Amino acid sequence: MEPVLARSRRYPPLHRDYLKEHISSLEKYNLVYRNSDSRWGSAPRIVSNKEVGSYGMTVYLRTVNAFKISMAWPMPHLEVVLASLDGSSCYFSLDCFRFYWQLLLPENSRDYFTVLTPDELYTEKRIIMGSTDAVAFAQQVAESVLIPALN
Repeated sequence: MEPVLARSRRYPPLHRDYLKEHISSLEKYNLVYRNSDSRWGSAPRIVSNKEVGSYGMTVYLRTVNAFKISMAWPMPHLEVVLASLDGSSCYFSLDCFRFYWQLLLPENSRDYFTVLTPDELYTEKRIIMGSTDAVAFAQQVAESVLIPALN
């Protein structure tokens, strides 16, 4: 398959500053690494968050996802899960803060999820939201941890 390298986007100064700061933070916490040799690269988009003056970064992965073969995993149906709780006397909810950042991306897949910034290429070390298999993989991991504990 032929690698896909997006064009670098033009960012206004505030977005460019945010991108540098955000990528620097990801690099500091060992979530991404510089990868000047990557032949893949998706351009990030900077989006405004609800809080005025704050931003977030998304990565356009449609081109990369077109090359992937989807992982097969049975996603639960909410109606079935809720029906199985009928008659239960104890309930809880669980929120996994930044769950995808806790899931390692296999080394042989990392190059595909390289982010092209105006200054450098950075490769993700963790599952990235928007990847074809991100939801199924996260569900598989959650079930492998929680189901034995609940049985």
